[in-house]
Amino acid sequence: INLQVGAALPWSHGYIQPSTSPVFFVKKKDGGLRPCIDYWGLNQITVKYSYPLPLIASMTESLHGARFFTKLDLRSAYNPVRIREGDEWKTAFSTTSGHYEYLVMPYGLMNAPSVFQSFVDEIFRDLHGQGVVVYIDVILIYSTTRAEHVSLVCKVIGRLLAHDLYVKAEKCLFFQKSVSFLGRRLSASGVEMEIDRISAVRNWPTPTTVKEVQRLLGFANYYRRFIRGFGQVAAPITSLLRGGPVRLQRSAEADRVFDRPEGPVYLGSSAGSSGSLLSIHNRGGRLRGWDRSCTVSALGYASATMMWGTGSC
Repeated sequence: INLQVGAALPWSHGYIQPSTSPVFFVKKKDGGLRPCIDYWGLNQITVKYSYPLPLIASMTESLHGARFFTKLDLRSAYNPVRIREGDEWKTAFSTTSGHYEYLVMPYGLMNAPSVFQSFVDEIFRDLHGQGVVVYIDVILIYSTTRAEHVSLVCKVIGRLLAHDLYVKAEKCLFFQKSVSFLGRRLSASGVEMEIDRISAVRNWPTPTTVKEVQRLLGFANYYRRFIRGFGQVAAPITSLLRGGPVRLQRSAEADRVFDRPEGPVYLGSSAGSSGSLLSIHNRGGRLRGWDRSCTVSALGYASATMMWGTGSC
């Protein structure tokens, strides 16, 4: 905090010192600006509030059989929580137009997510797992019937109004058959990875530094439940970190992981002379196309028999 110090408070006493939290603005998806304040110094001396955030995997397990979904996005998350009176000065920040301090809980504080989660959990405690799940500022309502869904939506909106909480109408979705929730696509068919996340993994550049490997593993680990044998697939990539926090320990096995085809293996057959065709796809398109002609006796096989018996064609 930039303080204007008078002669009555001499610097030599060591009672005060200049301080400030840097601030800048980032553009939001809706075109607005979000203030980002660096509270690193304050967070270093903050006592951690160890209230757990919900496990996303556990939350989605309760959605089995759901056919209707509504997603609500709370407006100005964290801000509904008041800063304790007398502690406002700790949130002070500097801009070109002056110095300010928050009266409400801002983004950037170490305990903000946990505090806000405990706040909304208390409001919806009796509805948790009964058609409602809440992850910080995102509320998901789900049900098997439309009538049940109407009832749940009314209950949730009533609770929000009772606690002076409001939603961003432009970001809310009502009575959907499929909805995106925390990087997952939810529908009556189950839980799937978002298409754009799959594309992100497929197009991920080969990492060349330790930080890049850690970033890739962190992203992939979030979706490990969707990847069969994830530990085995990721092992060669994890081994790259054996060189320590600075040096990247490259290996031929890890390089092969990035070159392997991401898509399925295609196997086709025909009753013509071509017999069978095997092809795989990766970032570069179709690779290693392989075909084999049928023998005279194999030409009489059904197509399905040919595919299972291509080795004898």
